Amino acid sequence: MPITTLLQSFDEALPDIIIVPSKPEKDCWQTKESSEQVKKEKPPRILIYHDGAGYLSATEKYLAAHESLLRDEVATPPEPNRFVRNEADGVAHARTNLLNPLMRAVDVNEGLVGKLLTASELGVETLRVDVGVFYTVKGDEGIVMMVEFKRTDLIDKGSFKTMKYLRVKSNATKQIKQAKAYAKRAKCRCVALCDYQSLILLQFSEDLTTGELMIVDETETTFRKALLGFLLTAIRH
Repeated sequence: MPITTLLQSFDEALPDIIIVPSKPEKDCWQTKESSEQVKKEKPPRILIYHDGAGYLSATEKYLAAHESLLRDEVATPPEPNRFVRNEADGVAHARTNLLNPLMRAVDVNEGLVGKLLTASELGVETLRVDVGVFYTVKGDEGIVMMVEFKRTDLIDKGSFKTMKYLRVKSNATKQIKQAKAYAKRAKCRCVALCDYQSLILLQFSEDLTTGELMIVDETETTFRKALLGFLLTAIRH
């Protein structure tokens, strides 16, 4: 069986998982805010949908520039247990199969070695986010991207796609409010939401009144490329 390289893994879908549901799908979606602080948060006034072409272009340029180094690296082995029974299982798969290849790909860039690191269970004032990515330049360290992993099926893509009024209470509105609450407290404009089957990328304006949103395609073949481009864009900002 041929060995998959780290470079090739960016053209592949995430490894298959077997979800063992504990509730009907509609009952799995997020129905309430994750905390009192999130409940009080107001959603951004404007939401701009886009196809993420800029993120994907940034990734393609990066992969081309570091092609030989990425081809020499073996792809990250998937989580050995394909069964996902709870949130911890889903988070384990997302970290291993999605986030780990990104950070390994960034590490081949000599200009970024030692400047990027991840922190788990990151406290941002009174809230907690699953993963924060720190970037250090000229001794100044700051959070450039945060990733909030959700239990499988917790993100309702349909709610995000049909959302026209942010004041309406919906699965998407609650999760956007959560992302904005993180962004405000961590002073980080780029927040990703992922339940392994869905990936939502949110980039807020400096005053947090506007959010640019990308819903990554449902085939999951561009999950890694979209998130890497999102991270590269976050570093530039």
